[in-house]
Amino acid sequence: MLLLVALLLRGSHLVHGQVTFQEVAIQSGIDHLHKNPMYFGGGIAVIDFNNDGWEDVYVTGGENSDKLFRNLGNGQFADVSVIAGIGALPAVQSVGAIAGDVDNDGFQDILITTFFNTKTMLLHNQGDGTFAHIPNAINDDMDWKTAASFGDVNKDGLLDVYLTAYVFNGVLIYNAINDAIGFDHDCNPNQLFLNNGNLTFTNVTATYGVADEGCALGVAFTDYDNDQDVDILLTNDFGEWVLPSALFQNQYPITDLADVSVATNMNAELYGMGVAIGDYDHDGDLGYYQTNIGRNLLSRNDGFVFSDMTTEANVENDSILGVNTTSWGCFFFDADNDGWHDLFVANGEIPAAAFIANAPKKPINST
Repeated sequence: MLLLVALLLRGSHLVHGQVTFQEVAIQSGIDHLHKNPMYFGGGIAVIDFNNDGWEDVYVTGGENSDKLFRNLGNGQFADVSVIAGIGALPAVQSVGAIAGDVDNDGFQDILITTFFNTKTMLLHNQGDGTFAHIPNAINDDMDWKTAASFGDVNKDGLLDVYLTAYVFNGVLIYNAINDAIGFDHDCNPNQLFLNNGNLTFTNVTATYGVADEGCALGVAFTDYDNDQDVDILLTNDFGEWVLPSALFQNQYPITDLADVSVATNMNAELYGMGVAIGDYDHDGDLGYYQTNIGRNLLSRNDGFVFSDMTTEANVENDSILGVNTTSWGCFFFDADNDGWHDLFVANGEIPAAAFIANAPKKPINST
């Protein structure tokens, strides 16, 4: 599938609380296609890589080359991939991208997750407008890595990284008349790496107990319990069949992340894709929205146990004309500057078994 990355700018107000958006990607200089034979889209990282006060955009290409677009500060972007060293990266199939300053030098670095047979790549920001690939900085296995998140797990002032893994052995379950009715996939374990402070990382997955083998497509470090350390929220695909989504509570200063999925009611059985985080109800704690094939899930934080508020909030986004909607990326943001989080959800078709058939040409939703 080819994914056109669009830059959206806010338009004029129509009535109070209502805004419009216009796609201006091509006009602004962002013209890039992500190509993936598995019908997956790609990741982006919004990053001020040159510290000029303007947000730039890094876009993964999948089978195509990745691109870095510099924000010129006038609504225009310039492709600086070649001069920034992105064009010289190893020929890999990139998947996701995140940004963070891993060595505390004041410049944000980029981490790229990849498809089978390649390791996760760390691109070190040299501070002069260029990036250097640091081979073997993160010695993960060479299986399919989908998403990643930066967070300081052990509170030593350095960003650690959690990597999610996807299917390595896809198996369908059939009924007596040979119709697909379920999944029995094998998925690789996720991995947690602590930052050593010298552009290297150490695998501590077993120590912290976070080798989840669900088919994760989304992950976020987040402080759901307001205790000033980062926890991990996983959004797992095929949750009804393999493993449900999961929430791990940081036990700092103990080197452990406890699985509190059941206790917090966050063990949702979804075809989990993306996750949005925000205090959407202004009650002082974080709520979460997870996307799905069919009904999405809005989880309200009620004293660190979560309640399903999807229907009450009118954000199910479950179907079009009786056919499943498939939602992917999502995020909370204040679209109309009224002080309240709004919700953006991107929808897109993917080939699927008949019992979870999804609608083509679905619109992008916001609410």
